[in-house]
Amino acid sequence: MALIHTRVTAMGFLFEPHRLDHGIDGRIELVDPVTQEALNLTLLVQSKASTLPFPGETDTSFRYTCRERDLHYWLGGNATVILVLSHPDDDEAWWVDIQAAFADPARRASRTVTVDKRRQVFDASAAAELLRRAMKPRYWYGADEGPGRPISEAGSPFALEVHKAITPFGDTTGLPELPPYVPRQHDADLEKTVQQAAAGASGIALLLGNSSTGKTRSAWEQVHRLPSHWRLWHPASPDELVERLPSVGAHTVLWLNELPRYLYTDDIRRDETIAAGLSETLRNPDCAPVLILGTLWHEYRLRLAPAEVEIGSDIRPNARILITGKLVPVPEPSVSSSRAGSPRPRSPTPASPRPWPGPRKGTSPSTSPAAPRRSSGIERPTRWPEPCCTPRWTPAVSVGVKSCRRVSWPPRPSPT
Repeated sequence: MALIHTRVTAMGFLFEPHRLDHGIDGRIELVDPVTQEALNLTLLVQSKASTLPFPGETDTSFRYTCRERDLHYWLGGNATVILVLSHPDDDEAWWVDIQAAFADPARRASRTVTVDKRRQVFDASAAAELLRRAMKPRYWYGADEGPGRPISEAGSPFALEVHKAITPFGDTTGLPELPPYVPRQHDADLEKTVQQAAAGASGIALLLGNSSTGKTRSAWEQVHRLPSHWRLWHPASPDELVERLPSVGAHTVLWLNELPRYLYTDDIRRDETIAAGLSETLRNPDCAPVLILGTLWHEYRLRLAPAEVEIGSDIRPNARILITGKLVPVPEPSVSSSRAGSPRPRSPTPASPRPWPGPRKGTSPSTSPAAPRRSSGIERPTRWPEPCCTPRWTPAVSVGVKSCRRVSWPPRPSPT
């Protein structure tokens, strides 16, 4: 309670602890940050402190399951209840809006909420959001505020198509669902767009790269840098995107993973309608700020936004305009077998190719083999002569046979 009192005071609000605890430990009275006048707006506070880790706690999140009696009491009143979960010994505290967290019937039945330790910190940075929650009527919770749901309720990253990590052998108890993220150079470019959106300017960033380069994971990490009141919408189909795009509200992230599924389908007219609608959403000041995050493969970038377009042949102009200049290249992951600080081994210099001796005697040019090509130091003809009495061994088999001979396999007979 002393930790909560200190944090509320740092927010500029007033905190009054309750002498009798019937499920509510205290009350926060909100204060206007400009005039410093009390607003006659209150939030009820319930504290749950622990010296041990919460269930499933990692560096980024944990779960908390409420008792049925407590949850029934908190949801039965007419005031917003803030649940503060803390580790007082470590001077750490996080908060959950009970009414908003359990507006979903399925979550209400489970009585379990997942806390994002990075975005739900209970300190001075939460003051603006607590003030907004107190000013919002209770009956608004669960109402249609546009497509999507709060980022804090986005659920598992795998629901947003983040690839699962390779499962190691042995006991995996206690491991997080995703391995720690190592930022790369493109993350700084993506972060600029996210920061501008958090400051109030709509933006779009499309991560460009091949498969399994970390595009979706990068977007997932950046989404959690946004304030907790932002919403995340992942349209399930192009038809849903067309239908609900006009109702997108401010502070919404449009999660368009695998962008071609929305902009490069068999229905070109629908694709162009979506592209034009996305561009209009970015320009519309009534729904700003809006952030569009998507991923794109190189082959589809060449189809949707070619470098040169002939006059009259551009059948997807809206898609090309939407994509051009919005790409964030994601490099291929580099794999090095050398240790850090040690010089990289030099690759052997390939030998000069042998000149082609020409067609064999007695063969016609149509049946003679073509000039051999070199691949990884192995000569191979591009076309076998017909007829050919030599077995058609592939270069890989030839290399394997040579390797076996080099190590003397099968073993040579010992001299008698």
